[in-house]
Amino acid sequence: MGTTSRSRLVSSYGVILQLVLLFESTTALSVFISRQIQITPAPLIGGPSWLPLHCQVIVDQCNVFDFVPLDATNPIVLQKLITFQAVPAIARIRTKNSTRNGSELVDRAVSFCQDYNRELHLLNNNCWTFAYDLVSYMTLEDDSR
Repeated sequence: MGTTSRSRLVSSYGVILQLVLLFESTTALSVFISRQIQITPAPLIGGPSWLPLHCQVIVDQCNVFDFVPLDATNPIVLQKLITFQAVPAIARIRTKNSTRNGSELVDRAVSFCQDYNRELHLLNNNCWTFAYDLVSYMTLEDDSR
């Protein structure tokens, strides 16, 4: 099964966003904030692969950061989430290969994750708000240097 890619560059206030549509079994939308930072949707833990509702941040093409419930497939956790209650969560830090890239940007992202709020709530502290906050933190840190 081949992969077809389309790219479009969008410039907004000096920031170039590259939108990439990947067509495999489903359509996924990735947003490149810079050459090093990418936001990409993914399936929910335990959810169908064709429904990418989860959001994750990829830094330097191999470091993946996201925010998930501690026990994401537990029916009690799911019940709490759909009734708009907060659940314990974790800011995960994963690598696509065996070694983490030691760039300054990755170090800032790791630091952000260690201090992030540990309560996930579907309305105001979820994987999408985490991704926005993380990217804002990394890009503001970049701009201040």
